[in-house]
Amino acid sequence: MKPLDRKLWRDLRRLWLQALAVGLVLGSGIALFVMSTGMYGSLERARDRYYAHERMADLASSLVRAPDRVARDLAALPGIDAVEARVTGIGLISLPDVVEPVSARLLSLPSDRRPRVNDLVLRVGAWPDPRRDDEILVNEAFAEAHGLAPGAPLDMLLRGKRRVLRLAPGASARAVSAEVDRLLAPHGGRGAYGRDRMLSARYLSDELSQLRTMASVLPPVFLLVAVFLINVTLSRLVATERANIGLLKAFGYRNGAIALHYAEFALVFCAFAALLGVVLGGFVGGYMADIYRAVYRLPVLEFEAGAATWLGALGVALLAAVLGAAGAVARAVRLPPATALSPPAPTHFGRLGAGAERAAQRLDARARMLVRRIVRFPRRSATTVAGIAFALALLILSDNFPAVVDRIIDVNFGVAQRMDVSVTFAERQHERVLRELARLPGVEAVEPLRTAEVILSAGPRRQRDALMGVPEGAWLNRIIGEDERPVQPRADGVTLSEGLAGKLGVGVGDRVRIEATDGRRVVSEVPVVALIKPFIGGAAYMDQRALGRLLREPERIDSAYLRIDPAERDALAKRLKGIPAIVGVTFADNAEASLRAMFDQGTGFFAFMFLAFSLVMAAGVAFSAARVTLGEQERDLATLRVLGFRRSEASWVLLGELGLLLAVAIPIGLVLGFALSQWLMSEFETEIFSFPFVFDPPTYARAVLFVVVAVVAAALWVRRDVDRLDLVAVLKSRE
Repeated sequence: MKPLDRKLWRDLRRLWLQALAVGLVLGSGIALFVMSTGMYGSLERARDRYYAHERMADLASSLVRAPDRVARDLAALPGIDAVEARVTGIGLISLPDVVEPVSARLLSLPSDRRPRVNDLVLRVGAWPDPRRDDEILVNEAFAEAHGLAPGAPLDMLLRGKRRVLRLAPGASARAVSAEVDRLLAPHGGRGAYGRDRMLSARYLSDELSQLRTMASVLPPVFLLVAVFLINVTLSRLVATERANIGLLKAFGYRNGAIALHYAEFALVFCAFAALLGVVLGGFVGGYMADIYRAVYRLPVLEFEAGAATWLGALGVALLAAVLGAAGAVARAVRLPPATALSPPAPTHFGRLGAGAERAAQRLDARARMLVRRIVRFPRRSATTVAGIAFALALLILSDNFPAVVDRIIDVNFGVAQRMDVSVTFAERQHERVLRELARLPGVEAVEPLRTAEVILSAGPRRQRDALMGVPEGAWLNRIIGEDERPVQPRADGVTLSEGLAGKLGVGVGDRVRIEATDGRRVVSEVPVVALIKPFIGGAAYMDQRALGRLLREPERIDSAYLRIDPAERDALAKRLKGIPAIVGVTFADNAEASLRAMFDQGTGFFAFMFLAFSLVMAAGVAFSAARVTLGEQERDLATLRVLGFRRSEASWVLLGELGLLLAVAIPIGLVLGFALSQWLMSEFETEIFSFPFVFDPPTYARAVLFVVVAVVAAALWVRRDVDRLDLVAVLKSRE
């Protein structure tokens, strides 16, 4: 082994704890990068494989009813590759373990073949016998939730309608949609819509968008802190090895060999970090794949980080090594042999300024040492402050997301939706049905809702969405904006969500064209009178009476909200199961529990992961800063011991410096966490969910507590070396 290589490994053994701190911080960032980018690619590939293998529809359209020949006419249209005609039904299921009626959608299967579009994956059991009319396939998640197995009976009250689905690869979706709408209009066609309006596809697209955001935001923070740590460690190493560098140059070692020698320290640090990040990222990614597979029920979803991800992880590590080592290596190269072999000039604290020096004179010797070191070495102090502040900001972010989810659910089910039950009718009903509902057991209040599927357009932009008619003075189901105040849709125009308005490119005062996709197929143009930002969903809203007039169907409703006496819940549920006109029943507390479970499956794991990585960052920064401070202050601390100061008093200099830097970093981290949380919530917004910024004081308090504990633990670990100082060896003259 060459002499410089032997020196490298000896120094690495001596600095192994600092290498570990750097590796853990950078490894955490690489793990986040591998997990988020690898999971993005894995989920995207799993989705695309599933869509391709099961022939997911590109377009869909629903209609009232049509003869089978219409499907053949659709198949003959240019650009259509396959068509599948289906009959769907909405009904209520009675389950022995559930008191409330369960809403269900039934979908027909071809009698002589597998579906050409939207095929199914059979997990357990067999395909229904086409010669029998009492066999069905059941969704796997539904079956698991209710303990259903093949052969179990289901009692259902059913109402139906016909739907046509079709696939149109390689063609203009807009052109094909127009032809489909024209052909299906005489049969009650309700307008074709693309995959972007299919709920399952929208959820997957939103998840992919959030993974992309995570991959672009969080790993750079860890990379930046790792660069700081590498720079501080190597700068201190170069400063303490001035004489060694001078001797190496005097013995003929060229600048390139010396530069490579010190750069190899950073390369070893980052090689360890890359290995740790790849292993940890693969493990976390595999765990996330299990979660996504359970949530989205994809037949195959394995975490597969491709070559681009592994090369990207290596590139991140190399970038950190280059950026972190550049300054220290440059100083080692520029150092002339004669200067390097001379004793370093004593630190001159007079440059602090007369005012600062006079203020320091009022302090005792230990406090004066502490203040002078912090102010005299601002770059090193700023590095420590920045690392701790970033760790605190990430902790705030990780703990803030569950608080945001809780706020969304609390506002949606406590402020906006104050009903106990919502019911959906098979067909639109006259408002007098509300009187019938009011006479059901336990019903204390009833409120109507009118919803219409419409196509909104402004210029060349078109968007299919729901137009909701909200009654004046709505109390059970209110529209709540971002400020958590109720919004009453006006009768003189349409109120749009900000997301929908952005897609249409309109604002308040602009006019939008509304095309009803069913009923009388009314086409009208109305002004946009307000924009709102609801937490869940995004649609268009009008006053209920005004919407009835616009659709030429006054006093018609399609659903209703009920406020009930909890004591009569079971009696009401039993009555609702037997009403044929009702095809959907939802109890608000069940819906809330389902939404919380969906969020908890992801946010709980992410919060724990960010907490662990942020604690690693805080501890790594604190430990590295403490080790560097100890290395630079060994002589001063030993001198204090010789002068009669006790070990605890000498340690106070080390711990006091870290304490002051921590006190400076905490307010900076709080402000940074506030800004980062606010910005990231806006980046995570999707078409379905709008994530509000929530200032939750306990979140900030917990983050500060975690960081303080991590810094104190790291400082106390290093403090043990103060007690072990060899005073004679440390005080020997280096000259």
